[in-house]
Amino acid sequence: IYVTKSNAYVCIFVDEGLGGNVNNSQLQKSICCITDEFSAVNCLETIKQGFEVKLLICYETREDLIHLVKIIDKILPRMLSSEIELEFHKISKFGRNSEDVLSKNSLITDIQIRSAKEKKISHISLTTSPLIFPSAYVETLQKRIFNAGLVPHISLSGIDSEIIKNAKEIGMEKHIPKIEKFMKTNFTKSKSNPHRKEKISKKTIKVRLGPNNVHTILDSLEIEH
Repeated sequence: IYVTKSNAYVCIFVDEGLGGNVNNSQLQKSICCITDEFSAVNCLETIKQGFEVKLLICYETREDLIHLVKIIDKILPRMLSSEIELEFHKISKFGRNSEDVLSKNSLITDIQIRSAKEKKISHISLTTSPLIFPSAYVETLQKRIFNAGLVPHISLSGIDSEIIKNAKEIGMEKHIPKIEKFMKTNFTKSKSNPHRKEKISKKTIKVRLGPNNVHTILDSLEIEH
């Protein structure tokens, strides 16, 4: 029950929210790329830290795309904008071993750099955590971004129960086992494979948020679902 000078209110719903800084308190934009559940949590943390995010989605297959669109549907309302531009990149298929994960992350960083330059955005949110990835690998990605005249940002500098709690807050409960499994991956002795020539297709769409965001996005991409 809340009492003011002239009225009294009974609250029947309480939302603790996600905490963090005030939305866009950094007055900076950051490029976030969503390619799996872990990267989605990274994007959420970037928003919490006060950045306005520009979303990229990198996918390998049609099934992969549909899965990722369902995930970003949980994040879109947190961006506090009625119309959002989404940039989709279809990339080559990578394996699930640790070397391929590092190579895929390296490719995604290059895509983020190109997009940041095109959009004149200064920051790039790296989907890495020094608690999971080798420090030399993280430093290599950071240097690549600095050399491009941009600023790398690591939102997941630490992994704790609060991040899992936030994943639950946006309805990602069923994806938490995948996130926890990824967090236990051993990358210590893994190395990113040398760059191969990648065929990447790109499509940018604008979405006005509504009750059927998933269908709207997939229809805009002309994907059967």
